[in-house]
Amino acid sequence: MIEQRLTGENIPFELIPTGKALDTFFFARDLDFDKYSLLVAAGGDGTYHEVVNGMLARDDKKKIPIGLIPNGSGNDLCTSLGFKTLDEALDYIVNREVTKVDTVRVLIDHENEESLPEDINERVMFCRHMMINSALAFPAKIANEAVPWKACCGKASYTIATLIEAIKCSVQPDHFNIFIDGVLQKMDTKNDVQTILFMLFNGKNTGAGMILNPFAVMNDGLLDATWLHDENKMGVLGIADLLDKAAKKGGVQTYENVVTHVRGKQIRIEFTGSDRKKPTGGFGQQLIGIDGEDLRFNNYVIYDAMPGNVEFLFDSASFFRPADKN
Repeated sequence: MIEQRLTGENIPFELIPTGKALDTFFFARDLDFDKYSLLVAAGGDGTYHEVVNGMLARDDKKKIPIGLIPNGSGNDLCTSLGFKTLDEALDYIVNREVTKVDTVRVLIDHENEESLPEDINERVMFCRHMMINSALAFPAKIANEAVPWKACCGKASYTIATLIEAIKCSVQPDHFNIFIDGVLQKMDTKNDVQTILFMLFNGKNTGAGMILNPFAVMNDGLLDATWLHDENKMGVLGIADLLDKAAKKGGVQTYENVVTHVRGKQIRIEFTGSDRKKPTGGFGQQLIGIDGEDLRFNNYVIYDAMPGNVEFLFDSASFFRPADKN
């Protein structure tokens, strides 16, 4: 269908198959961009993440617009750009319109890029560009636990993962120092943020279309952070209720005042402890999810908004068309 549509529209193309993890990263990093006017990634959010990061890791700093074909379990980046189906994705390609979108540079246990390892295989463990969202605390554990279930269970893998983590009794608040543009955030009378749900957003959509933060905009030059602050919701049932409403209400649940929303150009997060039982030797590395990719950090993570850093195919007429009330 893809080949038929592109051939019918007289759009020349080349198919490049992938075989293993990071193939798309290295293709985007090493391709001769002078031969192409567009790079199209077919897959899910993890694939799109690799392509964007590969392009931004090029030695020649060249960029070309990116198109997306949804074929993953979540496809939140596609949803954020206004399309969900293969037909709609091909319409975007044929339309030949682009829009600039922010990325968010994520530095893990490093203050700047100059201090990163030179070897690219090591470097990608400490520096990424986020397109959609990042998760810490309980959501990061859910995403990690869901990985082996995705092939057989699809979206239900996250429900399975939540139940597994609940059985482990791991649903306890983690403690963070959070700095928004250098200003330390506090939670009620506490001097830090203690929560089971902490996420950062570049776009609104997460978890296959849930909207936890309805205020996030992908081209405003800002990064949005959300954390659960209602102590009555700090448990499996509380987080399940919040996520259920985020899926069904499209963000309206944010006005129930159980979560905090803040935004800034730079957000620094320092892990300071947890209510979880402390294992022998300490808590060790903490999970962090970036666009569905699982990484780990020891002490801190720094997020910097990078305005208009990438161009994506777009269809403004379709995106801004009034919703069908029928």
